[in-house]
Amino acid sequence: MSDADILLLTLEVEAAAARNANLSLALERVESQLRGRSGDMVDGNRNNGDRPRLGSSTVSSFLPITTSSVSTQTTRLYSEGDKAEIRHSLKRLNEVFHDVEECMAFLQPSEGVFMPGRRVRSDHPTIEKAVCEITSSVKDLRETCKARITSLEGDNIKLKKVVDAQRKQIKNDDLIHKEQMKSFEKKLLNLQARYDLLESKQTHFTKPDFSHMLSENEQLKVQNEALTSALTKLQHEITYAIPKSVNLGPQNF
Repeated sequence: MSDADILLLTLEVEAAAARNANLSLALERVESQLRGRSGDMVDGNRNNGDRPRLGSSTVSSFLPITTSSVSTQTTRLYSEGDKAEIRHSLKRLNEVFHDVEECMAFLQPSEGVFMPGRRVRSDHPTIEKAVCEITSSVKDLRETCKARITSLEGDNIKLKKVVDAQRKQIKNDDLIHKEQMKSFEKKLLNLQARYDLLESKQTHFTKPDFSHMLSENEQLKVQNEALTSALTKLQHEITYAIPKSVNLGPQNF
């Protein structure tokens, strides 16, 4: 989950908090209307009179904007776990809004019903439950955001340690390869000097010492072949060592 996704989730939490505040204001308006009409409702129930049902347009005026219309305006990327948590929270908020609508419709029925012994109460458990549900949902979203941010910070620290260790290892390997290259160059220079010395000896043989020259020439040939083989082997080692030192250099990271 990237920093942009975390920011979007935080903005979603702030929007939910704003909707919670709007719903609280709507609930206060409903409670004030209910207190003013409580006496009329008791008299209407005793007289078995008719009351007009609260229309859907009136109910919708007390409700804040639902989260579904807001969430469809932009396309946001979350992980599967975050999406499930957000869907669950939004579902709970929608259920709370429906409970409030049913409560308001129940308080103003289309036909008055005489209910003896019914006591008009100033508090409304359903409305209080709705407010508690919304507050709990916002709190859960905030805690989820904080936990996710803390987890991402811990992951970033671990990754930084791993990257630092790898860079240090690469520097050490580069130093080792440089030392090996210097050693190979010294060996190559020594072998080249010996090879040049053998060639110079072969060109200075004289005819009077022909028998001695043949035996020494054979020895020089053997030494020459050995040096040629050693040079070839060293060149192969240098050929394989150079790409490693280039690929493992710090400039490639």
